Amino acid sequence: MKKSIIEKRAIIKKTLIIVHSIITVTFLAIFYTLIFKLDRPLEASVSKKAKPSSHVILCGLAENERSLMRIYEGVREKALEENVVIDVYIPDSRSEFSEKEEFSIQKLLNFASYANADGILLWCPPSYTSSPASGGPLPSVAPSPSVPSPTFSATVPHVGSSISTVIEEPPAPPAFTSPSRLKPPVLVPAVNKFGDKIPVVTLGSFLGEVQKVSHVTSDFSGEGKKFARRILDLYKNDCYVMVLNYFNSGIPEFREMQKSLFEELEANGVRDLLNFSFPPDSAKIELTRKIVEARGKNKVVVIVSLSEVDTVQAAQTINQIPAANVNSYSLNSDIHLFGFGKSDSELYYLEQGIIEELFMVDYIQNGRIALETLLEYKNNGISSEKVLIPFFTMKNEGGK
Repeated sequence: MKKSIIEKRAIIKKTLIIVHSIITVTFLAIFYTLIFKLDRPLEASVSKKAKPSSHVILCGLAENERSLMRIYEGVREKALEENVVIDVYIPDSRSEFSEKEEFSIQKLLNFASYANADGILLWCPPSYTSSPASGGPLPSVAPSPSVPSPTFSATVPHVGSSISTVIEEPPAPPAFTSPSRLKPPVLVPAVNKFGDKIPVVTLGSFLGEVQKVSHVTSDFSGEGKKFARRILDLYKNDCYVMVLNYFNSGIPEFREMQKSLFEELEANGVRDLLNFSFPPDSAKIELTRKIVEARGKNKVVVIVSLSEVDTVQAAQTINQIPAANVNSYSLNSDIHLFGFGKSDSELYYLEQGIIEELFMVDYIQNGRIALETLLEYKNNGISSEKVLIPFFTMKNEGGK
């Protein structure tokens, strides 16, 4: 009897061991199967991220580093999406090159060849124009001074009087032309270690001497027409429009914007148009005189400024005009200022309601679209010859 009990216990023990073993083996089989299936795509994902698809160099002038870094923000956003490595190359012509050696586009192309890049994004600001000999930048016509102090005192004439100081209207700064546009320098294209040309996408100023797959820039002409339509929608054609363009008048892109703005307004019946281009020492007095004249005729005054300095000067002038009456019309009402840029002073006047709207180059979007265009060419062998990017705008929501 005792022996049979022991045998039963031994059988039960063996049965439990067998069941436990089966359960253990089944569990381990399921566990390892799951790990094996999950591990494959995980490894693929890691390996994909570990191996960049392209190496692209973003380069430009040290003098415009601030704009270039804004472009880099847009380039970086797209690069993270496409797993692209971006290197930024900003040579300082004052330190990296000898005094006898001028900066040139060729040096940027040479660097890209040395780095064996897969693509190049080349930024040249609108004020850049290359010289035939070296490809180096020529000085702009009118250097931008520091932003003036917000203090300003002006005497507004009484009804029927005129400003006693006679100021002759100076000629606008001469149009900036470069002989390089007639005979551009011969540039050696950037090539990789296999001798293949590295595709280039340019941003900003158009450089005919650079072999490129596409050019990405702001739509200055289109924005001029857009501004004209906005003025017509808001104030119809019975308004007095002044375009302030002293400091950027030597830059072709801004001249193009002003031209398209005037043409669109004239085509829609606006007759009171003024190209206002005065140096800083007389600009505020002359602007005050023009505003007084227009308001005396009950004209809505619309001022479009095409530079940061011109915008700040106009805002200071408007801010100092008293709430007087001329021919029963309020002097400081119905004055609408649209300005270019995003300086601290401009943002201040925008918040105060003196500036109605600011417009500026959308550097981030330019950078993003430039890399997108370059990758499109690399992947498909084609790209748009020219891509136009709208301006970025900031509006005063409260108003004066």
